[in-house]
Amino acid sequence: MSYGKLNVLNNLHLTLLQGQIYGLLGPSGCGKTTFLRCALGRLRISKGTMTVLGKPPAFPGHEVPGRMVGYMPQELALYNEFSIKDTFWFFGRIHGLIRKDIETRLSFLINFLNLPDKNQLVKHLSGGQKRRISLAAALLQEPPLLLLDEPTVGVDPILRARIWQHLINVVKDRKASVIITTHYIEEASQANMVGLMRDGNLLAEAAPDELIRSHNVSTLEKVFLKLCHASDQLSVKVTSVVCERRNGNLPEKDEEIPIILQEGVQNKPEFRMDCKLWMKSMLPKWRNIVALMIKTFTRIRRMPGFLGFQFLLPVIQISLLCLCIGGPPENLPVAVVNNDTGQPAMSQTFLSHFDSNTITQIHLNQSDAIKGVIDDPEIVITIQLKLQEALKGFVQDVLGKFAYLSSLPIKNFVSIDLNWNIAFFLAVGLTALSFVIERREGLLDRCWIAGVSSLEIILAHAVFHLLTMTIQTALLLIFTFLVFKIPNEGNLFLIVILILMQGITGMSLGLVIAAVFDDEQSAAQVALGIFYPNIVLSGILWPIESIPYVLRCFSLILPQTYAAEALRGVLYRALSVCLIRDDTLDSKMCSEFKDTTMK
Repeated sequence: MSYGKLNVLNNLHLTLLQGQIYGLLGPSGCGKTTFLRCALGRLRISKGTMTVLGKPPAFPGHEVPGRMVGYMPQELALYNEFSIKDTFWFFGRIHGLIRKDIETRLSFLINFLNLPDKNQLVKHLSGGQKRRISLAAALLQEPPLLLLDEPTVGVDPILRARIWQHLINVVKDRKASVIITTHYIEEASQANMVGLMRDGNLLAEAAPDELIRSHNVSTLEKVFLKLCHASDQLSVKVTSVVCERRNGNLPEKDEEIPIILQEGVQNKPEFRMDCKLWMKSMLPKWRNIVALMIKTFTRIRRMPGFLGFQFLLPVIQISLLCLCIGGPPENLPVAVVNNDTGQPAMSQTFLSHFDSNTITQIHLNQSDAIKGVIDDPEIVITIQLKLQEALKGFVQDVLGKFAYLSSLPIKNFVSIDLNWNIAFFLAVGLTALSFVIERREGLLDRCWIAGVSSLEIILAHAVFHLLTMTIQTALLLIFTFLVFKIPNEGNLFLIVILILMQGITGMSLGLVIAAVFDDEQSAAQVALGIFYPNIVLSGILWPIESIPYVLRCFSLILPQTYAAEALRGVLYRALSVCLIRDDTLDSKMCSEFKDTTMK
């Protein structure tokens, strides 16, 4: 097993018999965790063969990874928003346990591991308590194989002794097999077999008493120190095969062997794949999807700030847009020179009909008014607005029945597109950050090792996100059409479908970002960096026809360009989706417009 040119596991031969506890000892970085991940199917060995419970890990139809193996990783890999009970129920659903079995195991493990109240949240527990919950999750379904990566770190000595005694009982009563990695060399003396690793090599493998006796020392720690010195001085690695043959530990052919790892094997065994089991393993399991959806719902329910952000932010944004952009100007100061001296003063009656909300009348004499024209830019702007209104009326007269094409206010042009721009980028951010964080904390790995497939994770996320987006879309459309009276000439159902499809597109982009970047800071920066070019070049703020040709070519490949035009076509022209951006339709409209203007 290698990463690039670095050999992580080198010349490694390891065999675990049924009903044994195997203590894998070695310093940090020697390859212990890498070996466990290979046994779980999360990594593939580059040379040699490996079988776990009779078949290669991740073999189609084989429940490794799955319910046949219990795994406790080095990192906690727990959902902080879960209670202890929620954690047990989540993994119990994935493993297919019934309610009675989950409750029975919950009561036993809480008492055995001295855990606090089952309703207490994981984020409020100490580090040692979290490690015990992580161990309990591995023991939950009583699997025939347990892989425990340093389970006793930070655990009270009395509880550590109880854990070892429980593992001994599990091996004795259920004939289960256990591989346990630890930094506490002396506690591994309770194991049936001990393997000493260094730099990816297995220096020795034998029973603890046999290792101590054969090297004529008093402790396992001294055995390990002696082997390290010999390895450095002689550059000789004592392989496990040599140790096994010397100590007579090679199994008979009829014994069941939970794990065999051999490197450099010439004739690899062949395993027959059952097509029915392969097809069954490829299909998503409904219980896993439900468990993942309940997991997401439980986490979000216990994060009220995040929940408010998801549902209130779109409403706030659309409200700010409709309130602050495209509305009529208010409180414009207008100089009024009234020299009418007639009785009654008809001019005063005329001035009283001006809208007081828009125009604030300031009565001046003629000289002051002239100064205002020179010094006050508001008057110039008002005159320009009147000129624009006159031009707009002229264009409407020329366009005739196509006049609606020229009279789309900026508020109407932007507001509905902003709706799905919000939905799109909320989907991007939520998907990218949630997957990156879960992967960094080991939560995705733990779900995969429990038997959840990538397809099930994506489906559960998509279904839950669609439910969230449905609520967001309903709020957006209520505020857009009912509160702020944005006109709609098209099919409301098509509008909803288009917005939801944009959410799915955003979720897909979020998955791409999560696959490329390993930390949430980089993922968040990329998602934010995409936002501004997308909103400028997608025709949301301004038509793409006015964009320079080079940038227009780039604009057409953005995910929201055609979507924005499709939505406006449905909303303001009542077109069906199949007619949006159709070249023949554009040509027909242009020719019809030309014929109309020639008449």
